[in-house]
Amino acid sequence: MKGLVLKDFVNLKNQMKLVVPLLIFYIILFSIDGNTNGFIIIVPIFTTILGMSTFYYDEKAKWDKYALTMNISRKDLVLSKYITSIIISIIGVIIVGFYEILIINAQINKVGDIYLGVLSGIILLISLLYPFLFKFGYEKGRLIIFIVAFSPTIVLMLISKLEIKPPSQEFLDKIIQLAPYVVPIIIISVLFVSVVISLSIVNKKDFA
Repeated sequence: MKGLVLKDFVNLKNQMKLVVPLLIFYIILFSIDGNTNGFIIIVPIFTTILGMSTFYYDEKAKWDKYALTMNISRKDLVLSKYITSIIISIIGVIIVGFYEILIINAQINKVGDIYLGVLSGIILLISLLYPFLFKFGYEKGRLIIFIVAFSPTIVLMLISKLEIKPPSQEFLDKIIQLAPYVVPIIIISVLFVSVVISLSIVNKKDFA
């Protein structure tokens, strides 16, 4: 398992040469612009794309077919992808935290809420997308991935067009108070279901 995760990070080495300068560019850009939320949105997008790109490298090299000829189980192939992506996500969340504290001078307690929100969002996106990646592969599944990834934006646009009345501030305050307790349970449950679905897909898949 450890070897599979390390393999993914080695594959991402070249991409990091592009990602790191881009992150530095966005830090400078959003610091000058004063748009603190922009960087919080950019980092999850980068981390999700990095995790997904490991599928591309494996598909290009026909890695799964080769791995199964060795002492590597299908379960390890699936779990290693989720572990790699979660590690990348945690690194991304830490970067956001440093940005908020050092650049924006945010309070520590607010950074904790940001950590929870950003990490939950990334894991939720991973949980939704990865079964599609395991089922259809990176190349064939790109359209479905695009639809799933941007469906929240589409839903928000529809709500805006339909002029649906937003929830009251009192209701939102209650949600915010419950979030630190409820959100982790929901995210872990969604992640667990996603892993089970992906395992089922890979166990039935023919890599010949």
